[in-house]
Amino acid sequence: MCVPLAAAAIASTALSAGIGAYGSIMQGNATNAADRYQATIAQDSGLAAENATRMNEQATYRQGDQAASLARAAAAASGVNVNSGTAFLNQGDIRRQTQQNVNNQTYNAELATWQGENQSSLLRTEGSQAQTAGYIGAGSTLIGGAGQIASKWLNLNGPGSSPNPGGVTN
Repeated sequence: MCVPLAAAAIASTALSAGIGAYGSIMQGNATNAADRYQATIAQDSGLAAENATRMNEQATYRQGDQAASLARAAAAASGVNVNSGTAFLNQGDIRRQTQQNVNNQTYNAELATWQGENQSSLLRTEGSQAQTAGYIGAGSTLIGGAGQIASKWLNLNGPGSSPNPGGVTN
């Protein structure tokens, strides 16, 4: 094998390893950035669901108050004592059901927030792992390239040949 061709093969192997390592790092960094972005969206979605539920809770309380007031007014219009008996119990049932509805909404809001936080945490971890994998891949590519360069160097110079073909010295 002629020396210029061998030198070109070694240089191209080194260049290939360098480009492969760079690509691996860039891919890991890009995946990390994308996962971090998705993590922010997941967390924001959980918070938005919680905020929407808080507003719905207030509407549920208002609707419950209106239903209890309507039941009280209907009972009073019928001449029933609204402060005792079935009419009074009916108003309590409406308030308890309203509170149960609000409790369910609160639970769902907390669940949505928790899910958003967990999804966010998972995505951040996956992004970090992808970035680490990119660096490991880059290191592996560089080590493999170094091995190929060494192999080509040994093939060029042979086990008994001198690194200075022709014995020329300066």
